[in-house]
Amino acid sequence: MIKLVQDVDYIYMILIAGGVGAIGGLGAELLLKRADNTGTIEVPHRLKGTNLVDIGFPASLILGAIAAVAVLYFFPPVVEKIATGASGEQPKVTNEYNVVKLIALALIVGSAGPAFLATAQSRLMSALNAQKLGTAVDAGKSQIDQIVESAKAAVPGAVQQAVTQHIPGASAETLKAVSESAAASLGDTLEPQVQVARDQIDALAPQSGQDDAPAGERTNAA
Repeated sequence: MIKLVQDVDYIYMILIAGGVGAIGGLGAELLLKRADNTGTIEVPHRLKGTNLVDIGFPASLILGAIAAVAVLYFFPPVVEKIATGASGEQPKVTNEYNVVKLIALALIVGSAGPAFLATAQSRLMSALNAQKLGTAVDAGKSQIDQIVESAKAAVPGAVQQAVTQHIPGASAETLKAVSESAAASLGDTLEPQVQVARDQIDALAPQSGQDDAPAGERTNAA
């Protein structure tokens, strides 16, 4: 286990993952079958009739390194240890990573660089779309509440104006009672419809699932 104390320790972990991922990418390159042969590599060359250059096997190394570093976001091989001190002292928290697990993970992911990156992109886009949908749902429910409150606030004045026009001799107590009754009746009428609208919006909300970035393991150390 290697402790993660300073920023440089995290940098070393990323560099190890990238280097081992590049080796995994080389392994994937050697597994490719070309001209009925395996164990071959493609040297960089210019594509005929174009301005494009096929960089050959270095592409597999680069993709393997990128994938191995990216996987640390989803499956960090980090263990959080909590050491309980004497009575009254704050527990000491340290982060460590298992270099064997890191190398194994980087090799596997590096050998499947393109496939892993495509999957990771799809997963992150799904999470982003779910977040956008959740924001839209909250905004829709807030707008419904604002419309209801605006309607309730406008009713008393409109009712008092209508009563004054049609019943000029109505007293202030009568105007107040009629406006309050109208506002209460409107609230009772709108409440079921508002609840139905909110339920329909909630049906569009993304289902909560597991986090995209699983947390590292946690252990307690006496």
